[in-house]
Amino acid sequence: MDSNGKSPKRPKGVVIQNQATKSGKIRALFSEGYPRADIARYLKVSYQHVYNVLTAPPPKGSLS
Repeated sequence: MDSNGKSPKRPKGVVIQNQATKSGKIRALFSEGYPRADIARYLKVSYQHVYNVLTAPPPKGSLS
């Protein structure tokens, strides 16, 4: 654990390595605990795109 009492996050590259789509990468990073703004910067997409992906209903056929 770090000084804030939270478990350290896995590196972003590890989290997204098995994700084929940008939306999948966004969802994976968010579920790992990364903030939306950090996800947008890392994937070089707008904050609005990240927000839209995370607030949209899950895609058909997904397990979530």
